[in-house]
Amino acid sequence: MGILWPLILIGKFLLNSEKAKKYGGVLCAAILWLCGTIQYCISEVLSSFAGMLTSIDTQAFRNVSFGSIEYVGYVNAFIPVSEFIGLMSIYLTIWATVILLRWIKSFIPTMAN
Repeated sequence: MGILWPLILIGKFLLNSEKAKKYGGVLCAAILWLCGTIQYCISEVLSSFAGMLTSIDTQAFRNVSFGSIEYVGYVNAFIPVSEFIGLMSIYLTIWATVILLRWIKSFIPTMAN
């Protein structure tokens, strides 16, 4: 639901002309589909990375010192990695949507006004 309110606001501004009224719903549906697809792709890539990390044989590293990893825990206490990745995916999806809308708007003269 968090991604819908910018689209509703954008839709209100876009639906002022006749062509925009005709194709505005299709445009909003396409943007919603694009946002969902991007978020799904990001989550699948992160899931596959997590699968790769869990499949690492830790016995190969038994003689290695990981002293610097301790600081990652301190950073994770203030900026949790999973929430940060989620927020970045939402931010990048909104950014891509805005760029896409600007690109589409430049090709439709009635929506530029």
